[in-house]
Amino acid sequence: MIQRTFFSMSIAFFFTSLVEIALGDLVLNTIGNVQWDRAASPSASPGITFSVSTDAQLINGNVLNSFGVALRAVPQSGTLGSLELNTAGMADTNSVFPAFALGGLQISEASGVRIANGRNLTSSDVTINTLRNLFTSTFSSPMNNATGTFEIYAVPEFSNYFPSTEFDGFKFANVPLGPDVLLGTITVTAVPEPSGLLLLSLACAGAFGLKLFHRRFGLTKVLRKCSAVGKPRGHAQSVAIVVNMFIRPQQNGDLWLSPCLRLRAALR
Repeated sequence: MIQRTFFSMSIAFFFTSLVEIALGDLVLNTIGNVQWDRAASPSASPGITFSVSTDAQLINGNVLNSFGVALRAVPQSGTLGSLELNTAGMADTNSVFPAFALGGLQISEASGVRIANGRNLTSSDVTINTLRNLFTSTFSSPMNNATGTFEIYAVPEFSNYFPSTEFDGFKFANVPLGPDVLLGTITVTAVPEPSGLLLLSLACAGAFGLKLFHRRFGLTKVLRKCSAVGKPRGHAQSVAIVVNMFIRPQQNGDLWLSPCLRLRAALR
């Protein structure tokens, strides 16, 4: 019995592999350019709705009972990190399948490509005559480091839809067997790391303080002050006074004074 079943499956696979899946009437529509600000949504992109439309020229070509859409994210030049299909679910409005009939979409993986799979649990076909929403998905950055623009492609090898009467199913009209088909782009805005923000803040504060100090107590002003108060000193001696104000503790047992106060005391 097992051998007979295996033989039947082998024969079926042989004949179906000889037949190229026909192009159907359903067109997988483009998604345009999606903006993802990771500061507002760190874990996943906004929901992206993939829809289908049709010209209804073929018999059963605009009918489906299940589908699979494989998506690949390709970084453009200068883009960092990677994106991948993260979630897939039924569209909130104008969905291909009614809410009570859809048992949730599943994501499978083949040849490094993630595939959104859905089916009508009532086992009845749905006829598409106008634009309908096929599914809604999100993308994520596996290493949480994506930044830049990614092109989103449909992979023909794993993108098909199936009426209940068609064993082989159909290819989407604009996604025939061949190269991947561009559907749109996702532009990701980078999120600075908390440690990076802290270092940047400290650097800005330090630069501001240094600028303020030099404006009030710069070395040039100190040297001018030394010669103007009637205490002639050589250049080397003046520099030594400034240096000592920062590295030599007070000798009277008091707490350390700020460099500014000690410098003023030395120049009196």
